[in-house]
Amino acid sequence: MILDGAGGASLTGYALALALAFVLRHQAPAGVLAGWLAVMSVLLVLRLVFFIRYRRARLSSVEAAVSRLYRPYTVTVGLFGAGWGCGGLLLFPEGSPLHQLALTFLVAGLTAGAVPILAADIKLFRGYILAALLPLTTQIFLEGGEVYAVLTLALLLYIFMLLMSAGKMHQALVSALETRFFNESLNRDLVAEIGQRQAAEEKLLRAKDRVEAASLAKSEFLANMSHEIRTPMNGILGTLQLLLHTHLDPTQKEYVAVSHASAQGLLAILNDILDFSKIEAGKLELEQIPFDLRETVAALTALFAEQSEKKQLTITTEIDDRVPATLLGDPGRVRQIIANLLSNAIKFTPAGTIAIRLQVLKTADDTSVIRLEVRDTGIGIEPRHLDRLFESFTQADGSTTRKYGGTGLGLTIVMQLCELMGGEIGVASTFGQGSSFWCDIPFATVVDGKGAGGRTGHGTAVQPLPAILHGQILLVEDNPVNQMVARRMLDRLGLEYRCANNGEEALALLDLHHFDLVLMDCQMPGMDGFDATRLRRKKEHEEGKPRTPIVAMTANAMKGDRERCLEAGMDDYIAKPVKLPVLQETLQRWLRHKISS
Repeated sequence: MILDGAGGASLTGYALALALAFVLRHQAPAGVLAGWLAVMSVLLVLRLVFFIRYRRARLSSVEAAVSRLYRPYTVTVGLFGAGWGCGGLLLFPEGSPLHQLALTFLVAGLTAGAVPILAADIKLFRGYILAALLPLTTQIFLEGGEVYAVLTLALLLYIFMLLMSAGKMHQALVSALETRFFNESLNRDLVAEIGQRQAAEEKLLRAKDRVEAASLAKSEFLANMSHEIRTPMNGILGTLQLLLHTHLDPTQKEYVAVSHASAQGLLAILNDILDFSKIEAGKLELEQIPFDLRETVAALTALFAEQSEKKQLTITTEIDDRVPATLLGDPGRVRQIIANLLSNAIKFTPAGTIAIRLQVLKTADDTSVIRLEVRDTGIGIEPRHLDRLFESFTQADGSTTRKYGGTGLGLTIVMQLCELMGGEIGVASTFGQGSSFWCDIPFATVVDGKGAGGRTGHGTAVQPLPAILHGQILLVEDNPVNQMVARRMLDRLGLEYRCANNGEEALALLDLHHFDLVLMDCQMPGMDGFDATRLRRKKEHEEGKPRTPIVAMTANAMKGDRERCLEAGMDDYIAKPVKLPVLQETLQRWLRHKISS
């Protein structure tokens, strides 16, 4: 510490010597002042020489540099302090109290500045302080008189305080060094352990990178599979929907209905697998919009009515009067929870009744915990199978899977959705008598139907729309089968349309003709739907043209696909397979002013 601060300390001490010489240039004898300043200059040079040699030597070995140069340097420090002490005697300005005070302050300042530097060597500091201040203190005392006696006492107290401060600082340094040396062995152990941990962390990071790469590959695979499967499924379901609205004899209608139901079942399995994968990857986001839970239950009851009637089952509903009229949540996922529970109840109930029950468990502030319960009089579940019930890809036992089918993901998805909403799931079952599944979910309540979402989602089926709509539609679709299905659906709705096979053709037709709406596929050869939409929006902005509604009609149904469409400038989003009621509802919303009376 002392050698590292030698350069600054030496120059500061010499600067104070020059200041003293300047102040006393007319008071002190010229020869004495010049001689004193010459001695201080020589001591400065010696101190700087030792400092420079130390700086060079420490580059190769700090220990060797300190061992060789510390003692000689401390000698120059002691001589420098003695030089100030001699200066206090030789240069003391007789008869000039102001200059005497200036001399005292300069020496006091010099010694105070030495505390943080020389406290590392307490003996050196004490010698330096006493050599610099005692001669001056003695000279002031010898001047005699009350003022000088008080000044002498003040200097003695000042010396005492400097020594005490340096002593405390020295003790702190010694304590720090003792702690350091005491912990050296521990530090070595820690360094070794840190090295091991770093190696382990590097392995973990590599493993994490591999997992993230695998997760990314999985997400890309799911997105691609979703697109590739939904594209032909759109052709299958769309064609079957159209067939159901044609003139068929009873046998043909039965075959088409069975095919349509089978395709819907296949799509449900696909959606279950994709939902499970998205939840597992933490990529499923929940909406927070106002919706009516009663209407959701009513719509689901109507939806499953035909299925339950075929098995001669009765579906009843029991709704607590305290259930708020409007809740804030994700109506689509709530609908999915109840639909999965209801579908399971119908599947595993040969005869009897199924009850849907909504009950308010507790209410606090603006939140209500609501139990969504589905009870049945079905086959029930053996107690030994209850703990495996919510595991992925499992059912109660192998015979259940063989007899009733299914992926075993429905209840897993219900549990995960329930937990994402901050709720809990439970089950009670008596083998051979029936089961009861419930989800206790907290919902924020909305007063007067007003909420942050700004719209109400009832989770209901699409209401019947007018048979005929009016409007010019541009259909942009590269897949021939999907293009045919979309054309027939538009024919069914009485709409006029033109077709484009890619983004370039779509932009060309938009420049030549007026269209009330564009149905835009996203993935197409050449220019895709995203680029085509961006270019169209840019042109509308630059040329001041009215905005043409563009609705994405795409097989991309993974997380973020809807947002990506909207960011590109599209106005709405329909996922394939396209259902005719959904297409009707979307066209009604965007062609509202075109609907005939």
